[in-house]
Amino acid sequence: MHRLAAPLCLFVVCCLNAAVFGAEPLVVNLWPGKTPGDVGITGQEESRIYQSPILGGPTKLITNVA
Repeated sequence: MHRLAAPLCLFVVCCLNAAVFGAEPLVVNLWPGKTPGDVGITGQEESRIYQSPILGGPTKLITNVA
């Protein structure tokens, strides 16, 4: 009986895991319409590498994100 318990439990967990991750993602609208206080950023998104003294190494900064 104990020889079958572990593989059966593993099989059930794998099936449940596949069912959860195979489902469509849940989309939650935080607010309807336009974002409050949105100024509408124009221009191209830009990125650069910054040597961060806090992290002690390179950090990628991304600006103009809409």
